[in-house]
Amino acid sequence: MATSPSHADSPPTSTQHANGMSEPIDAKMTDGASNKVHPINATDDAATTAVITLPSKEDSSPDAKLLDDSSPDKKPGNAPKGRGGKPTGPKVSIPSLFRFATSFDFLLLGLGLAGSAARGALQPMVSLLLGGIISGIIAFTPTQGNTVVTPEVQKARDDFRDQINYNVIWYCIFAAISVVAGYVQSAALTISAERQLKTIREEYFKSILRQDIGWFDDNMTGDLTSRLQSDTGLVKSGIGEKLGNVFQAIAQFFTGIIIAYVRGWKMALVLTALLPLNIITLQLMGRFLGAAVAQQQTWLAKASAVAQQVFSGVRTVHSFSGFEKSRLRYEQMLAEAAKYGNRVGFTTGIGLGTVFLFMFTMQGVGYYFAATLIYNREYDGGQAVNVFFAMLMAIFALSSVGSDISQVAISQGAAYKIWQTVDRVSPIDSWSEDGKKPDSVKGDIVFTDVSFFYKSRPGQVILNKFSLSIPAGSKVALVGESGSGKSTIVKLVMQFYNPTEGSVTLDGTELKSLNVQWLRRQMGIVGQEPALFDGSIRANVLMGIPDLSKFSATELEQKVLRAIKMANADFVLNLPAGLDTMVGERGAMLSGGQKQRIAIARAVIGDPKILLFDEATSALDTASEKVVQRAIDKASENRTSITVAHRLSTIKNADMIVVMSHGEIVEKGSHDELVSKAGPYARLVEAQKLKESEEAASEDEEEDRFVEIEEEVLAEAEANGEPNGAIPLTESRHPSSRINITDKKHSSKHSVGDEKGSNARIASTTRIVSAKAIAEKRTSSSRIAMDQKLTSKVDIAKALEAAEKEEEEMKKTEREKYADQPIPWGEIARIAWPSWPAMLVGSIGSLAAGAIQPVMSILLSGMLGAFALQGDAIINEARFYCIMYFVLGVGQLIIFGSYIGAWGVAGEQFTLRLRSLFFYSLVKQEIAYFDDPRNNVGALTAKLADDATQVKGLFNDVLSAGLQIVGTLVAGLTIAFIHGWKFTLVVLAVVPIFVAAFVVQARTQTFFGRASRVETIETNKIANEAISQIRTVAMLTKEKLFWDRYCHDLIPPFQKSVKGAITSSFAAGASAGIQFLFLAFAWWYGGTLVYNLEYTGQQLQQCLFAMLFTAMSLGRATSFAPSLSKAQVAAGAVFAVLHRTPSINATSTSGASPPASGEANARDVHFTYPFRNSFPVLRGVNIEAKAGQTVALVGPSGSGKSSTIGLIERFYDVSSGTLTVDGTSVSDWNLLALRSRMALVGQEPVLFDGTISENIAYGLPDGAVVSQELVEAAARQANAYAFVSKLKDGFETQVGESGALLSGGQKQRIAIARALVRNPKFLLLDEATSALDSESEKVVQAALDDARQGRTTIVIAHRLSSIQNADRIYVINAGLVEEFGTHSQLMERKGLYWELAVQQSLGAGGAK
Repeated sequence: MATSPSHADSPPTSTQHANGMSEPIDAKMTDGASNKVHPINATDDAATTAVITLPSKEDSSPDAKLLDDSSPDKKPGNAPKGRGGKPTGPKVSIPSLFRFATSFDFLLLGLGLAGSAARGALQPMVSLLLGGIISGIIAFTPTQGNTVVTPEVQKARDDFRDQINYNVIWYCIFAAISVVAGYVQSAALTISAERQLKTIREEYFKSILRQDIGWFDDNMTGDLTSRLQSDTGLVKSGIGEKLGNVFQAIAQFFTGIIIAYVRGWKMALVLTALLPLNIITLQLMGRFLGAAVAQQQTWLAKASAVAQQVFSGVRTVHSFSGFEKSRLRYEQMLAEAAKYGNRVGFTTGIGLGTVFLFMFTMQGVGYYFAATLIYNREYDGGQAVNVFFAMLMAIFALSSVGSDISQVAISQGAAYKIWQTVDRVSPIDSWSEDGKKPDSVKGDIVFTDVSFFYKSRPGQVILNKFSLSIPAGSKVALVGESGSGKSTIVKLVMQFYNPTEGSVTLDGTELKSLNVQWLRRQMGIVGQEPALFDGSIRANVLMGIPDLSKFSATELEQKVLRAIKMANADFVLNLPAGLDTMVGERGAMLSGGQKQRIAIARAVIGDPKILLFDEATSALDTASEKVVQRAIDKASENRTSITVAHRLSTIKNADMIVVMSHGEIVEKGSHDELVSKAGPYARLVEAQKLKESEEAASEDEEEDRFVEIEEEVLAEAEANGEPNGAIPLTESRHPSSRINITDKKHSSKHSVGDEKGSNARIASTTRIVSAKAIAEKRTSSSRIAMDQKLTSKVDIAKALEAAEKEEEEMKKTEREKYADQPIPWGEIARIAWPSWPAMLVGSIGSLAAGAIQPVMSILLSGMLGAFALQGDAIINEARFYCIMYFVLGVGQLIIFGSYIGAWGVAGEQFTLRLRSLFFYSLVKQEIAYFDDPRNNVGALTAKLADDATQVKGLFNDVLSAGLQIVGTLVAGLTIAFIHGWKFTLVVLAVVPIFVAAFVVQARTQTFFGRASRVETIETNKIANEAISQIRTVAMLTKEKLFWDRYCHDLIPPFQKSVKGAITSSFAAGASAGIQFLFLAFAWWYGGTLVYNLEYTGQQLQQCLFAMLFTAMSLGRATSFAPSLSKAQVAAGAVFAVLHRTPSINATSTSGASPPASGEANARDVHFTYPFRNSFPVLRGVNIEAKAGQTVALVGPSGSGKSSTIGLIERFYDVSSGTLTVDGTSVSDWNLLALRSRMALVGQEPVLFDGTISENIAYGLPDGAVVSQELVEAAARQANAYAFVSKLKDGFETQVGESGALLSGGQKQRIAIARALVRNPKFLLLDEATSALDSESEKVVQAALDDARQGRTTIVIAHRLSSIQNADRIYVINAGLVEEFGTHSQLMERKGLYWELAVQQSLGAGGAK
């Protein structure tokens, strides 16, 4: 019989365990703490990082490979090799996971791991109590047959009751310790992990922002945002909850070993002999898991990149009905990821099955050896049970830790690429303080023998020995065909790239030696495709000022107003919210011309020393372009400016014009010099029909005077503190000068009393010199002054506070949307059903795996009963049970290998289908859905990456565990009721306590998980915006601004997670202690039944062990509380989208498909964008396009031309009026049929990452046969064949994300080819040739003219030369058709069209 001294030995045993563990683990932690930010430590054998149960020599091997920027292992797909030459999966060492931990984080980590160790140590210490109880039962068993209660029998009964009571008290003490340890473990580890997760995300995002632009050519936005959102979450799992579970298992393992050796070293030694097999198995499992998981994450990141590009170009996807193509491409990436996911499942299953085989074999051998020791009277039954259960707990720790070790290994693999980016030293680092910062800048720029090629396109020379000297203060223009290297020159000056050969100097100092941030702050740049950021117009313009803190709010407001005026962007003042108008994601709420003017204002507001303009006015109407160009010329005075232009009218006044071809200078000189040479430049001029008429010159003078007067008035308004730049243009203020300007030229046509014309031009975004324009200015300015009441002293802090409140309201609405939504099990089952064979195998295996635990209780109680036998009987019984344990182990191998593997396959297939459905449901939503600020690209990609994974956990982990629990309950309760219904029924009554703890923990974590999830997704929006527009961020040197915003937005979800951890950990602690209270109650009640002679000792053992294993399975359900809570919230978000029917359903099979007539008509069409209800875009437009006609829409930027095209495509529904195509209202059409008859070429062409051939073929309808002949024919029509064929890889050349590896003109030609390959009935061209050089435009225009034959064409153009042969031209201004007719009719009418034509030098002589 075990006595109290045996229990007194427990504390020393625990202390020995703690001391034994502290040395290797602390040594590794100290290594991590001493050098938090050290390079990745990837050993040759990498297996040791998968299992941290035992330290390995290789961890500190001097041959361990340190990754640096030059390491070949950094290349994508180039995984480190093991000794056998097979990829082992790159991952970081475990100490490296904590590289960003602070001292406080380590303190929390220490507390959490101490709690884990305490909980782990308590499990094998129960064997001491169990040994005492079993000894008491064995001692009491011989007296149970006596019907007469003698003093000896009574004493045995009293001793038995004392033994039971003694152990019950210790169980209660263990319960109290577990409650405290469980709380500390859960709270401390979660808070530590959340703190580190926040830091990891901050540092990773900072590292991304610090990279050179060339790095982004190879790293897609979706890939990076996926790692920022999902992979960092995987790292968090490995440094928090899962690490605590591993450490708990380690403590349980070593405590069990120590107790076993102290209580009976001989038996412990035999049982230990099989341990190395388990360790080797787990190491191999971790090794293979690391490799598979790394590959899986890589393909998932690629899938995320595809999704990001599709969401960014969703209008292109809708216009070409590319839903199926996008889905198939996305599924291709997911299918590759699923292959490696299947490997993870089978590897885990076979690995854990093998561990259980060894474990059960060891149990059988252990029991047999124990029987021989009892037979030889070396041990008693209680001692044997004590040793055996201590070793059993140790082995259980190894077997149960497999999934947690896998998660830690996954964390190591996920951290590898994150750490890789963090450790990468960017060759061009805008955050670095290194480099010279001269006190002043003259502006002398010299290119000397510069050669350059993009690393993503090696061998394709962009610049070839390019040399050019640009004197300070001079205006230099670069012209030439698309792809000749013009934009590359600008990128080199901005130091986006360094020259491959040669040098670029500023004031005699090579750019490489200058501080990058200082250099870029000396420059203002407007790119060909201007990028705006989600926010107000004011905020976007202010981004052009490097340091806002140097100016007061009043000064900033005046700077904004002056920049807006200089950029001819005073259309802003006519908007209802003025400068506070939100531009939407990527400026989607503004037209192309409006965006470009905002970008120009942003470029000039900072008063830079050097100005760079890359097609800065390509999206502007002619009137705006001339005014803006004049402002640019004025701003360029005494500054060095480099302009890339295709419209030669904008650069004819340049000091030097450089004509480029194939990366070399063909000729250079002034406009007059080059025209007189009759060379390439002269041919370009001729192609554009550039004429200098006296009339145009006169117009220039008048407009100059107009601008000067406006500047004077603006200055006066600023001095008087006029609100929001609203200048009250009363008759008393310069009346004569204004009216005289008008009277000189337009008195007959545009008098002040022309009421009809005045109404038509209200809110005009151009400033044509006329009395009507003056009247407009007076009207709109007065209205803004009265209605908006905004002063120039803008309180920016209040504006930010208001914006944050609005954003918080949006988040609150989002949280309420998912509140308390039930888990849609029916929908989950429907999606999972195609995998029913794998699910059937997995379900049967789960039930069997659950049933094995209670079945094992039969063997255990039978074996313990055998210990009470004498002589040969005990050996015979032991031999039988030894064989049975081996059979059970083989069964475990088969069951685990099959059911975990089957669930792995089913889970991957389910996730693939769910992600695909989720993606498809998102992309087919109406365009207005994507205009909603809550549905920005960053948020959608984050949901797609994160939510589907969480729902997979709901389907896979929770469902399989649930079936295991069912198997355990059925088998356990059946066995327990058979052997003792009374005991089983009473003990079963306390089971609801387990359930209550689980429910409380799950609900708490659901509440906080729901809140933090929405906040976290919002942070991804900022990251996506910054990364997807990194070139704009870099040129504005606003990396730190976006990083600060990102860090600021990480705080709310972090605080909610911490609060949730503190609260939910109470339930975690309670659930940890309940199992000991359960045992205390079970032994007390069972002991009472034995004491009263109602049950025998063996009967009690059979019932109690069956119930114990059942209760353990139920308790294990609490470990799924975090997964279940997160999955429930994610499932609500996913299925909300799956069930949502788009208001404009682009994939519906219903709707009309009338015969093709080629007619389109708009009747009194009014339109307002859904998220700009207060600002009407179209106010009664009437347009008629007859079959086969070419109809042109012209007019100022922002007048509603592109909106008209969008309505024809039915991106939106009209607010009122009717819009018909082929005689049928577009709202009644089948959208697939409608769009199949159309092809759209947008102003900012969107290409998708892939080859040129793939992008052109994207225009073909689904099911069409793609042939190279079709692709090449379309390329020839678009004048793209010549440049494509010269590329190294021809049509297989990769275009990069959003076509970043091609020039603007090249992208536009590919987009035109994509439209033409479709052979549409309606050709919709929205500034389709705006980015082309004159020669290309002429050829492409001729091709488009040919393409128009037999089809209806609706074209938007600012270059009137491209549409003067149109059958009908509609002049749209401020949402109304001001006039229409042919070119000659409109020229004769001398209205707005005539004004635009005159400014383009297409006078009467040009009319046809």
